[in-house]
Amino acid sequence: MNLNGDFNEKLGKPSVMDVIKEKINIWRGGKTIEKFNARPMKISHRIALSAISVVTVMAVCVLSCMGILMSKVNRTNLNDMVGTGGEWLSIYEVVDSEYQIDDGTSYEELEFIEEVTVSEGQTVYDEDVINILLIGADNSDGTSRSDSMMIVSVDYRNKQLKITSLMRDMYVAIPKKSSNRINSSYNWGGAKLLVETIEHNFKVKIDNVVILDFDAFKTFIDKTGGITVYLNEKQAKYMTRYAYVKFPSAGTYTLSGKTALEYVRMRKVDSDFGRTTRQREVFEQLFDKVKVYNAIDLANLAYDMLDYIETDLSNKQIIALLSDATEIANYEVKQFSLPVEGTYADKTINKMRLLVFDVDQNAQLLGDFIYSGDFDTENPLDN
Repeated sequence: MNLNGDFNEKLGKPSVMDVIKEKINIWRGGKTIEKFNARPMKISHRIALSAISVVTVMAVCVLSCMGILMSKVNRTNLNDMVGTGGEWLSIYEVVDSEYQIDDGTSYEELEFIEEVTVSEGQTVYDEDVINILLIGADNSDGTSRSDSMMIVSVDYRNKQLKITSLMRDMYVAIPKKSSNRINSSYNWGGAKLLVETIEHNFKVKIDNVVILDFDAFKTFIDKTGGITVYLNEKQAKYMTRYAYVKFPSAGTYTLSGKTALEYVRMRKVDSDFGRTTRQREVFEQLFDKVKVYNAIDLANLAYDMLDYIETDLSNKQIIALLSDATEIANYEVKQFSLPVEGTYADKTINKMRLLVFDVDQNAQLLGDFIYSGDFDTENPLDN
């Protein structure tokens, strides 16, 4: 016996189930009950409710997609990004053929070099600027090298996206260790020690870290249709030899992910400065491609890439950046690199290149570049 139905029936009122059924009819464009008298629903009401239902379904779909994407993120706390570990080696003990100079260039060979001294000072932070350290990691031989290091700064105040390359041969102060090349901090202490080293020497706050290995780079290039570059004669010969693809002469070519990796890693044709310039140019070209993607294309690309990325970005931070993507896509892109020309000298120890530079001066220049909107990157020493 349906007590609710029987009671309402005696009062001449619709039962609870009848009301529910009538409410359901609203979504179907049917009739509703008002003051217990059925009358046609206004067209404007139908349109509004239809719009609400569509928005609701879309919201559920978006949230479901975001949930799937977020579940794929290889998220690690910065304190757990400690690298391969092992015994710390001083600058005099390291003999690494990967970083030894073999291009015929002659630099001053040192037998002894003093520890780097860094001036005391607070790390600069600005709530309107997000600094993300992008690390290209080489795990090909079972160890972990920071093959490339870039600070990607999203400057909301000045509407700029800034990319700063850090030369891996910079001779810096490593916190709680002896002074060494900056890439050594990652090799032995992982992203955690690298972040501490950057903040200690350059006084800028690193908010988050994103680590991509070579597979991530190649996949990203292939998923976005390759990159287009100009190769001079020397580069074409190098690429033909090491990329195993024939480049008969100087010219413009479209590179796949595998070939593009050789392009951004080659340094024997010029220098590490040329190498990092190519990395920033490729980054900017990929940014130009992705910024015109629609939401579905972006979601598909993110889904394909997240397996290759390790980060300490939270779901909230990732969603915030994605929601700002349309705005950031229109930002001016600016490039910079450290150390700045005119502030360093080339030295070698064990045939490995060292960039011995004025740390405090470069820290000031980096802070000015990241946190101001009118920094002259063509003449940085004139700022």
